[in-house]
Amino acid sequence: GFTVFNLVEIALVVVLARRYLPALNVNSVEGVARFFGISLVASMVSAFGVGLVGQALPGNQGQDIFLRWWSSHSMGMALIGVFGLSLSRHSVGNLLRPLRLLEGVALIGLILGGCYAIFGQLQIPYSFLLMPLIVLMAVRFRVVGTAFSLIVVSIVAMAGTMMGLGPYRLFPPEVAPLVV
Repeated sequence: GFTVFNLVEIALVVVLARRYLPALNVNSVEGVARFFGISLVASMVSAFGVGLVGQALPGNQGQDIFLRWWSSHSMGMALIGVFGLSLSRHSVGNLLRPLRLLEGVALIGLILGGCYAIFGQLQIPYSFLLMPLIVLMAVRFRVVGTAFSLIVVSIVAMAGTMMGLGPYRLFPPEVAPLVV
C-alpha cells in the first residue's frame, strides 16, 4: 500500500538521527528526547503524504488517515528505534548473564500478566498498575528494559483494544487506536 511513504519515513529518521543524535546515543534523557523528536518529525512528513492520498480517495478521510499514521508510526518508530539503538555489546552481555536473564524474563512475565488482566479477558480497569513494573524494568535494565517493556505493553494494549477488550474499548473504534 504505502511502501513509498514507509521508505521516506525510514530514510528521514536515519538522516535526522545521524545529524541531530551524536553517536546515535539514546542512553540519556537528552538522547531519548532527541530521538523521540526525530521520530515525530519523520512520521509527520510521511503521514502528510499518506493524508494527501487519503484526501483524494472516496470519503475524504485524509485527516483521519494522517492522525492514525502519525500517532502509530511516531510511537512505534520511537520505541523500536530507542530499543534498537540501546542494544550495545555491553547491554546485551549484561542481559545474557543467567540471573539477570531470569530476572528480565520474570519481569516481562509480570508485565504480560498485568497486560492480560488489564487489556485482556479480565478487563481490570487499573492500567496504572503497570507503572511500578515498568519503573522496575527501567531501574534494573535501563533504556533497553524500558523500551522493551513499553513495546510489549503497546502491542498488548493495541491487540486488546482491536478485539474490543480493555479500557480503551470504550472509545469510538476510529479513535481507540489513537488513545492507545
